[in-house]
Amino acid sequence: MTCTAPCWLLGLVLMVFHSVVLNAQQPFRHPSKRNSFTSPDGEFRFEYPDSLVQCQKDANQSDMWRPDESCEAFTPVCSDVSCNSAGTVACVAYPAHHIKKGTNFQAAAFSVTPLKEATTETECLKVVEPPPHVGESRNEIVNGVKFKVTEIDGVATGNLIDGYVYRSFHRNKCYELDIRIAFSNPAYADPGTMKNFDFEAVHRRLQSVLHTFEFTK
Repeated sequence: MTCTAPCWLLGLVLMVFHSVVLNAQQPFRHPSKRNSFTSPDGEFRFEYPDSLVQCQKDANQSDMWRPDESCEAFTPVCSDVSCNSAGTVACVAYPAHHIKKGTNFQAAAFSVTPLKEATTETECLKVVEPPPHVGESRNEIVNGVKFKVTEIDGVATGNLIDGYVYRSFHRNKCYELDIRIAFSNPAYADPGTMKNFDFEAVHRRLQSVLHTFEFTK
């Protein structure tokens, strides 16, 4: 039997409705926008997704970073290995609101600090203690540049920090790239009131930023 015009219209309506229903069942995901940071002197650049937070120095307190809910912790995260942020020129933090409440997460960030006091390659590549405990160092290549990587950890009144220090002596300048993750010690909390956050997930997100770092001169 041949369909009449109304049958064709009914079939078309059903096809459109079926397509709309299927599309509604599929989550719509916007591609993550990439932001680019270039140092004021044009010496280096890196990229980071807009899901992370670009920290800014407080205009009234040079050792503080804003927004403080993501960029500040008991132990500084927007700083070099010695907890000094005076020379830090870039800091990108993991957003605090992405971490579930009730965990021991404080803050975590990737930062870049030119170390003006290190004038030789030997001085640049040597990470000393205290204050943190310094682990074994290894060599790692990032975008064709060799870095000396040192893992550190520190403890202060129930507050912990794990860090990864990347140093390179480039064009007679020392550069330190840091991934610093600050968190509380659950042992100091009442039993059952604090859970461990997903450390590896936070570390991977910040490490993906580090892997876009490159010298432009």
